[in-house]
Amino acid sequence: MTVYRRAVEVLGVCLLGVHFVGSFSGCKMAGVVAHGLFPQMVKAQYHLPQRATLVWVEDPSSQFADLYMKDRIAVEVDRLLAHHAGLTTVPPGGVTDLMQELGDDFDRAGIDQIGRRLKAEQVVYMSITDIDLYPQPGLLHPTAQVEVKVVDVINKKRMFPTTVPGMQGQVQSLAPPGYKFKVRLSARGIPDHKVGLRRAVEHQLALRIARDASRLFFDYLPRQPGEPPG
Repeated sequence: MTVYRRAVEVLGVCLLGVHFVGSFSGCKMAGVVAHGLFPQMVKAQYHLPQRATLVWVEDPSSQFADLYMKDRIAVEVDRLLAHHAGLTTVPPGGVTDLMQELGDDFDRAGIDQIGRRLKAEQVVYMSITDIDLYPQPGLLHPTAQVEVKVVDVINKKRMFPTTVPGMQGQVQSLAPPGYKFKVRLSARGIPDHKVGLRRAVEHQLALRIARDASRLFFDYLPRQPGEPPG
């Protein structure tokens, strides 16, 4: 509703411009009206092929205090990709089951091998590389740094990203780092010893990571004026 309400407001301004200023200004403002009625979509970094897709999230250095938060991210990315990109997904909980089954051998398995064992055709692999909740005492300003890559399980090659800083040409190897992005939540002054605060903030951060990661793979409408951040 916010988008359409804004469009009506902009249209009213345009009509006033035509009445008081003349047709030239009215024509110029028509572009503003068009933008209000049809706001520009943010384009995907990469459109995933319609294949069975596994979302696998790792937190190798235990940045999250809650060990299950990475699983929460995987489930949410899985849901968003199924809903917005129309993908057939492989339940991400299968990664945990396979980890328990393979034991120490799991760490030696490649992304493509894990995907193949779980009947996936492509894997969206995410790694949480850094989390910082308090950049200074008393200032809660949660941030997270994440890497994402997409692996073609069938052909054993990287699908996204295919360009890596410091490496020339198209990169298909699975080993180099993935696409890096940073997530930020709003800053506020809160004591860091407040009971239950860290878990609540980590949960918010996990949902934002999932949202921003999934948006790499489908077009979406950016936040409009008047809408709360989310």
